[in-house]
Amino acid sequence: MTLGRGAVNALLGWTELIHQPAQEAKAGRNVLAGIGKGVGEGVVRTLAGVGEVLTFWTPRVQDRYLRFAEDCPVCMGRHQPKR
Repeated sequence: MTLGRGAVNALLGWTELIHQPAQEAKAGRNVLAGIGKGVGEGVVRTLAGVGEVLTFWTPRVQDRYLRFAEDCPVCMGRHQPKR
C-alpha cells in the first residue's frame, strides 16, 4: 500500500501544477496564487512520494515511518527526554 501510494505521488506530483490553479479559478480567487500553491504542493507531494518509495519496507511506529530516539543529540531540543 505504501509503495503504491508513494509511486503514484512521486510520478503524479506535477499534476498539482494544473489542479491548484484550476481550483483557485473555480472558486473565483487569484489564479497566480494557485500557480504558486501548485508548485509548492507539487514539490511536497513528489518528495513525500519519493520518501515513501524509499522507506516502504520500514515498519510504522505510531503512525510514522521514522522514529527518533528520545535522547537524540542532533534533534535540536525537539525530542528531549522528560526529567
